[in-house]
Amino acid sequence: EKAKLEQEQVALSDQLSVISDQSSMVSELEGQVAAAQVYLLEVQAKVEERNELNNQQTEAREKNAALKVENESLRKEMDEIKKRIDSLEETQNDAACPVCGQELSAAHRESTLKELNKEGKDKGDQFRANKAKLEEIELQITNTQLRAAQLATAEKDLLTYSNTISQLTERIESLKSAEKEWEKTGKKRLAE
Repeated sequence: EKAKLEQEQVALSDQLSVISDQSSMVSELEGQVAAAQVYLLEVQAKVEERNELNNQQTEAREKNAALKVENESLRKEMDEIKKRIDSLEETQNDAACPVCGQELSAAHRESTLKELNKEGKDKGDQFRANKAKLEEIELQITNTQLRAAQLATAEKDLLTYSNTISQLTERIESLKSAEKEWEKTGKKRLAE
């Protein structure tokens, strides 16, 4: 009986040392969880930034397409105005106006030419402004693509840190429950 009790005492002492080792491990694991949570927040911010970049890219592409369409129609309108100017410049005074069909006086011809040139210049200015905007948008798209590529691993990292945190938390829980179990039974028995 004595030998049996001594053996049980040795086993309980071993269990006590294991439990105390685990207790020190718990605080270390909690530190790891805290660190992982900090990283997790950083990675979540990156994922949000990446989503925002994707949205910006989509908007930029839509704007790009709209500007290209607008420039195409501006180019056609400018070509049409150019033809009208050319045909007006070719007609002689006192002939019928090729634009409106009325008799063409010198003053009427000049005012119409002036009007057409102004309209053509306005459309040309708009065309050039759109072209500059297009270049700016394409640069923006390139930059957002580069940044999004840098953040490509963010979602994978997010998963990694989430898994790490859950594993560490599970480990901490199991260590704490083992400690509680020890407090309930083993400690009393060892004292006995």
